[in-house]
Amino acid sequence: YLAGVGGMGIGVAGEILTRAAHKEGFHVGFIDKKGLAIRNGGVFSHITFSRNPIEGTATMPWGKADLLIGIDALEAARACSPDQPLRVASPGFTSAVVNIAKTETILSLMGREDFEPEELGQLIASQCKPGAFFSFNVGDLCERLLDSKLYANIMMLGVAYQLGFIPLNYKSITWAIRHA
Repeated sequence: YLAGVGGMGIGVAGEILTRAAHKEGFHVGFIDKKGLAIRNGGVFSHITFSRNPIEGTATMPWGKADLLIGIDALEAARACSPDQPLRVASPGFTSAVVNIAKTETILSLMGREDFEPEELGQLIASQCKPGAFFSFNVGDLCERLLDSKLYANIMMLGVAYQLGFIPLNYKSITWAIRHA
């Protein structure tokens, strides 16, 4: 499950994973929710890989995502909230990689509410398997290394891959990046 807001590249990251999995012979199901390129445009991508075509449905059962990639911490936290009908994460199944760079909401820009991404990271970590949570400020890292936050989605995929959370090989992923 990939979580973010419009303009963060959720669709591109989802396409990369879908192409790489298909190249490796998986049956792939996916559903993307598009959004506006502003804070109120929540975006997500459900992706399932299966060796059996019958199991290759796109939507995840409640609380059973193997991996949550949170390019936006607030949207990732929504995917973990026990009171949400679309909850995908749970401590029995889920690993997570989360960007804790703060992306302001319209209400926080107006001074009506505020949130701390580090606190959201703690909430998300509580809904992951023990030892299977990683967070950092990928926006700042991309800005320092690449002079742009534009590549945060790809960097998040790289981190998840290096942690062993993505069951695909390096060659398939790099091929998919070149062809996305």
